[in-house]
Amino acid sequence: MRLAALVVAVLVLAAGAAGGTPTLRFSVFARTTLPLGDVVWTGTQFVYVAERTGEIEAGGVDGRGVVKLASLPAEYEEVRCAVSPGEHGWPAGSLFCHGPHGELWSVAADGTVTRFATLPATGLQDGTLAFDRLGAFGYALLAASGGSAERGGTVYAIGPDAQVRVVGGYAGPGGADNIALAPASFGSASRELLLAIDARSKGGRLEAMSPAGKVRVLARFAHGLNPIVAIGVGDAPRGTARPGFYVADTVSKDVYFLPAAQLAPYAGGVLVGDEKGLARFWVVRAVGTRFVATRVATNLNALHGSWNLEGATVVP
Repeated sequence: MRLAALVVAVLVLAAGAAGGTPTLRFSVFARTTLPLGDVVWTGTQFVYVAERTGEIEAGGVDGRGVVKLASLPAEYEEVRCAVSPGEHGWPAGSLFCHGPHGELWSVAADGTVTRFATLPATGLQDGTLAFDRLGAFGYALLAASGGSAERGGTVYAIGPDAQVRVVGGYAGPGGADNIALAPASFGSASRELLLAIDARSKGGRLEAMSPAGKVRVLARFAHGLNPIVAIGVGDAPRGTARPGFYVADTVSKDVYFLPAAQLAPYAGGVLVGDEKGLARFWVVRAVGTRFVATRVATNLNALHGSWNLEGATVVP
C-alpha cells in the first residue's frame, strides 16, 4: 500500500526534552526473571509475557506473587498479548497472543492455551496486537506482520470466529514493533490504527492506518519506536490496579510504572518510546491539521543503564 499523497508529518530528532517540560518519574513496579516482551492488565491480575522463551507469568495488583500462567512455543522474536473485551462476540477472561510467525493463541484464565488462528504472513515478525474497542474496524482483533528487520508488512483484522481479512499494507523501511488504536480526540487520525515503526539505523515513524487500509506518516523520529499507548484511554479494564502507564523492559526484566496523574496534562495524545539504548519518550498530539511530537524528560536513565523497552499498557 502506497503512503497517502498528502502526508502531514513532523520530523522529530532525538534531542533533549524541551525546556520547562516536567520530568516523568517512573518507579519499578514488578521484578521478573523473564526477558520481557509485554505486560498486560486483565482486570484481575498483571500478565508478564516473555519474548523468545514462550513463558507467560501472572501476578497481583501490587506486582508481587508472580507465578507461571502458561507456555507458548519457544520461538525467536517478540510476543504481544491483549485482553479480550468480553463483548461483540469475544469471550470474557481470555488473553490473545501473537507469536513471531503469525500464530494467534488464546490463553484462558486457567492458563489453557489454544491455537486460535494463523495469519497469512508467517515470516519472522514482532508480534503486534490490539483490540478495536471503538468500532471503526468492526470490533476486530488487529494484528500486524513485519518488524524492525523487515520491509513493511500487512495489517489484518480477525473476528471472534477466527476469520482473517486484510486491512492494508504498509511500506518499509522497518516494520511495526507495536500497535495501538488512536483515541477519539486524535485529530484526523481519530480511531485509526497507529503503528510504531522501528527501522533500526534508519530511525522510526508513527504511522496511521484507516479502516480502508490507507496509510500516512504522522511523525518521524531519529530512533526506532516500540512502546505506544493512547494517554488517558487504555485498552485495559479498570479493576483494582493503580491507574497509570506500565512498560516492560527486556534487559532488566522489570516492569516500570508511571502514575496516571503525571500523564494527565497530555490526555488525548499518544505516548511513544524508543526501543534500544536510552529510554526516550515523546508525546504526540494533534494540533490543527498537524501532529506534533514533543520529547518528554524521564528519570529512567537514572534507574538503569541500558534499555530495551517493549510492550506497554495503560490502566485508565
